[in-house]
Amino acid sequence: MAQMWFGTRGHMQWINCPRVDMDLSKVGWSTSSQYLNGGAGARGSTSSHKVYDMSWGNLNRDEVRSITDYADGIYDTNEGINLIYFIDPTTTGPHSNVLPQLWAAPFQQGVEGLTLFQGQSPKVVQTPSNNYGYPARSVQYTANSIASSVWVPIPPGYTAWVGVHGSATGSAGVTAATTSGQSSATAVTLTTLPVTTATRFSDSFEASSTVDGVLLSLANLGPGSTDTLIWSGTMVQLLRTGQAPQDGPYISGQGHSGCQFSEKPSVSVQFLGHGSDSSDNAHLSVAANLIETGSWL
Repeated sequence: MAQMWFGTRGHMQWINCPRVDMDLSKVGWSTSSQYLNGGAGARGSTSSHKVYDMSWGNLNRDEVRSITDYADGIYDTNEGINLIYFIDPTTTGPHSNVLPQLWAAPFQQGVEGLTLFQGQSPKVVQTPSNNYGYPARSVQYTANSIASSVWVPIPPGYTAWVGVHGSATGSAGVTAATTSGQSSATAVTLTTLPVTTATRFSDSFEASSTVDGVLLSLANLGPGSTDTLIWSGTMVQLLRTGQAPQDGPYISGQGHSGCQFSEKPSVSVQFLGHGSDSSDNAHLSVAANLIETGSWL
């Protein structure tokens, strides 16, 4: 059975993938109206969050606990926030981008989305003309305030390839720091690649005994800085270590920024064996709903 990398920052493990009919919808605000003249209008938020409806069947008791223990906060290391991360087979490989769309397509931060620099509203600018499908709009930040971050877990045997596209002045840019549990190494500012190149990635980070993920943020150069980042797109791919990434056009984000259980998972008994060992032969099913909340905490 296919497996996915699942858990909290500091306690990830392989678990069985949910059933293939898992729903992974994007949800945002929307409304529509009808006009007296017969016309109609619709408005909706550009940014959104992901909602995952997962279910598993034919699990033994240990496999059930590998899911329900997370919902009970047993591996929560962040004061009750209990953010859950997972990397499933649909978000790995050379055709995917594991970032949430808010980070993959930064223009959303300036169009009714979240600003990633505290107290700063980004300026929306036109992306330079290119042949690689980058978002038509970009955002411009000044690197002079506290920045938000997003964590990407790196499963064992995988390497995270990271590419930031746009332009920057001075020392502005997107930073990356490898992590081990709750600890982070010193952040480095990644090379900002132009949108006019087919090169997708500039840096890579391999999973190891001391590296379990990479933390992306924005360079904060202090309140007096005037260095700017024009940020058009970001891609992160998780590839088997030793596999080289492909050049090519921009890939939008299919991942999430961390999820929480909307309620406790439901557990049902599918089958009980016969005789004195019936409990050991139990087959159980689990259903859980996870909502992306990480960027909004």
